[in-house]
Formats: sequence, C-alpha cells, structure tokens
Amino acid sequence: MVVKDLYLGLVSFPRHGLKLGIAAVLGFSAFAVGFGLSSGLFTFAPVKYPNAYFLILTMVIFPSLLEEGIFRGLLIPRKVFSQSTRQQWLYILGSSVIFVLWHPFNAFMFNTSAQLFFYDLRFLLIVMVLGVTCGYLYIKSHSLWPCVVVHWLTVVCWVFIFGGRNLLGEVA
Repeated sequence: MVVKDLYLGLVSFPRHGLKLGIAAVLGFSAFAVGFGLSSGLFTFAPVKYPNAYFLILTMVIFPSLLEEGIFRGLLIPRKVFSQSTRQQWLYILGSSVIFVLWHPFNAFMFNTSAQLFFYDLRFLLIVMVLGVTCGYLYIKSHSLWPCVVVHWLTVVCWVFIFGGRNLLGEVA
C-alpha cells in the first residue's frame, strides 16, 4: 500500500489546488528569503560551480525527488486526501517534523560538512516551513511533482544565490 501510494504520487498530474498552491509557494518563499536574510542565515552571495548544470540536474534527484518521495509520498498516505482537514494537518506536521529531524541526522551521519547549517535552528525552522508547504501541496494537488519542484527550486536558490552549500558542488 505504501509503495503504491508513492507510485501514484509520482504518476499523478497535479489537478487540484493550483491557486492555493501558488499562494503557499509565494508565502513560503517570502518567509524563507525574508527570515533567512534578516536572521543572517542567508547572505546574497551568488556562486558559480564549474559543473553547475550537472549540479542543478542532480539536485532534482537528491535531495528533491528522493526526500519528497520519502517524506511526503511514503509518510502521507493517499487515504488522507479524503479525510478531515484536522487529520490532513496531523500528517503534514508529522511528516514535516521527521523531515526536519532528517537534516541534522544526515549531517551527523553522512554529510558532516553540512553541520554548520543543518544544526542551525534558523535553518531548521525554514526546513519545517518547507516541509509544511510541500505536505500541503501534496494533499491539495494529489501529486508529488509540485513538492519536488518547490523543494528543488528552494535548494537551487539556497546553494547558488543565498550562500548555501552542497556537497556535490564542492566536489564538482
């Protein structure tokens, strides 16, 4: 059932909630950029990587597609689409908390050079809001693709414009 839910999330074209989805993305973007810059977490620091196109395409797969597949596609069952708004928000918040916890775990276990960011509470707050936004998009659209696109654009902007870092970019 869980794998079927993931599969259906990947093959479903977004069909609902376009206006709400756009509003959610704009709200997340305004929050992330505003909070990131005003808190000093982000700096306007455009960078160029030697293999930028490769890196940008790679970011579609990891983190975007893989993380959205896990944290939305597997952790939010499709049956919740027809349940109460309260039940939907419980799944959104639950998957978002696990998504947040994944980041420091990832930095501790696999990506130690990311610890500066992935242990930072300001960063984790933005990750939480991204998780909530993507969970909301998934429930409203019935598709993982809006979540993947928003996650991908967020990471690309963070790495290439706002002083973020990416392990692949450091070895590319």
